[in-house]
Amino acid sequence: MYSLSMALSDLKIRRKYTVFARMLKILLIVLILAGVFLAIKNWEFLDPRIIQEYVKSAGSLAPLLFIIMFSIAAVFFIPATVMILTGGALFGPVLGSVYNISGATLGAVFAFLISRYLAQEWAHQRAGSRLRYMLDGVKTEGWKFVFLVRLAGVPYFVLNYALGLTPVRLLPYTFATIGGIAPATCAVTYAGYVGYEAISGESEMAGKVITALALVAASALIPVVLRIVRRRPGEAWKANN
Repeated sequence: MYSLSMALSDLKIRRKYTVFARMLKILLIVLILAGVFLAIKNWEFLDPRIIQEYVKSAGSLAPLLFIIMFSIAAVFFIPATVMILTGGALFGPVLGSVYNISGATLGAVFAFLISRYLAQEWAHQRAGSRLRYMLDGVKTEGWKFVFLVRLAGVPYFVLNYALGLTPVRLLPYTFATIGGIAPATCAVTYAGYVGYEAISGESEMAGKVITALALVAASALIPVVLRIVRRRPGEAWKANN
C-alpha cells in the first residue's frame, strides 16, 4: 500500500533530481559560454595552418583528433569553414570530405542535444516568429524540412541549436543533416585541398582551381534553385532578423 512515508520519499527524490538537473544545466551553459569566450580570445589560433600542424602531430590518430576538434568547434560556434578548409588541406578531397562531414555531423548532434536538454520547454513557451516558423516546418515536413534548411544556407551552428528546440527526432535529424551539409562541405573541402596544393608549389594548378571554383559556385547556387522550386526554407528566419 502506498503510504504517506513513501509519498514523502518520492517527493524528496524528485526534488533532488530537479536540483541536480538545474545544476547540470547551469554547468553546461557556463561551459559553453567559457568555450565561446576562449575561442574569441584566442582567435589567432584558429588559423587553418596552426590547426593543421597540431592535427598532424597526432600521427595515425590525426583523423580521430580532427573529427573530435570539429565536433567541439561546432558546439562553441567556431565557424565550420575554418575546419572544413583544414580538413581538405590535411586529408585531400575524398577523405577530407568524409572526416569533415563526420565532424560536422557529430558537432551538430551535440549542439542539438544540448539545446533540447537545456531550453526546449522554455522555448516552446516563449516561441517567437522565427522559432515558430521552424516548429511549424518540422511538424509539417519532418526530416525533409531539416534537409532543406541545411541546403538553403541557414548558418550551420545556428541550425544546430535551433533544431534542437523542435520536435524532430534525433535519427532523422542526423541523416537529414548529413545529406543537407554534404554538397557545400565537399565543395569547400576541395577548395581547401587546392589551396594547400597551390601554397605547396604544385604545378599545373589551373584545372584544379577551375574545378574548385565551379564546385563552390554550384553549392552557392543551391539556395537559389530552392527559391525557384519552392519558397526557400529559412527565408522567414532571415526575414525576421
